[in-house]
Amino acid sequence: MVEYMNQQMQDPVFAREYQETQTRFRAALAQKLSANGTNSNRRTTLVIPVAVHFPEALESDRACLEALAQNQIDILNADFTATNSDANLWSAASTFYPSTNHGVANIEFRIATQNHPTNLDAELLEGSPAVTIGYNFGNGNEYEYDDNWSGYMNFVVKDIGPDTLGSSPLGGSISFGDTVLMNLDTFGSGAGCSDSGVIPREFFNLGRTVTHELGHFFNLDHPWGGDGGCDMDDGITDTPNISNSSQGCPSNGSVDGCVSDEKALTMNYMDYANDACMFMFTEGQITVAEAYLDTIEADFKTNVLSVQSELFEAFSVFPNPNKGSFNVKFQSASSEDVMITVFDIRGRKIYSNTFKTNRNFNQTINLDSAQSGVYLMTVSNGRDQLTKRVIIN
Repeated sequence: MVEYMNQQMQDPVFAREYQETQTRFRAALAQKLSANGTNSNRRTTLVIPVAVHFPEALESDRACLEALAQNQIDILNADFTATNSDANLWSAASTFYPSTNHGVANIEFRIATQNHPTNLDAELLEGSPAVTIGYNFGNGNEYEYDDNWSGYMNFVVKDIGPDTLGSSPLGGSISFGDTVLMNLDTFGSGAGCSDSGVIPREFFNLGRTVTHELGHFFNLDHPWGGDGGCDMDDGITDTPNISNSSQGCPSNGSVDGCVSDEKALTMNYMDYANDACMFMFTEGQITVAEAYLDTIEADFKTNVLSVQSELFEAFSVFPNPNKGSFNVKFQSASSEDVMITVFDIRGRKIYSNTFKTNRNFNQTINLDSAQSGVYLMTVSNGRDQLTKRVIIN
């Protein structure tokens, strides 16, 4: 990432936009921190349109590659919203980090399905996922950007050599058409797509390298900051300062930090542990990421996402004036039962109830007994499910 940014900043157009964006980001972050300390306060879910590009893959492998792209997006949605299956590991680890809490972002990544850029990939059809195959993203430019795809969160998957897992700008540009660049063996999980050579490698086969690089795109540095050493850090108060990266799979609290009695947060997505041994962002990191997204939100394209599910059309969750009371609204094409469940960020169920939708659903959910904090609300009709974050102040 450091080398990549040094290259990028040689481009005067990129450098000028980067500095302007960072100035706006610092103002947005200062506002969040003054209001809530390390806690993010984004109240509405930001849906981010995604495009995935496989410039060296085979068109005959499209079905597999589209499924793999969705697999990686599912991983990102889980990792950023703390709904990943291993998020509960934080309960045991947290005893070593008394000043750190698990962060939960209020964002959703979704592969675009309509109004695709034209005349770029003959097989990219309206109504199908924005997954290009054989398209020369950026036309071979050195900095991996493509203004044909400005307005999207771009992922490019191709051979970038044996020594690099992936790369991203530190604070990427949506309007510039920047991308998160991933190697063939670090994208997605499972068996991959062997005909196109996209096969996740051992230790980096759970899609967490993409989570790491996307963290960079959203302005998150490594916990050791810059080139490392105890005289530098990432500028985030709830990530213990460390001098260098962690490799492999360290046990909880086994690596000393730079400050006496502090331990390296080795399970953090912005460190270098194996995929199976990283499982969390901190509240401070999510605050930074959401402040950056607030800064670039207007650059995302609109009208490129179709309605994901009839259950969640016009879906909204908003707080009532009373602490812990939330109105849940959505529209449904038919009357059916839905279950609403609320979990704390450690995965403990604090509320569950089943309701009849009656097509236009508007229900008050009362969580008055819950303590202040971040909670995850899941709505399901047995076929479709969506999780949204709610905050009790």
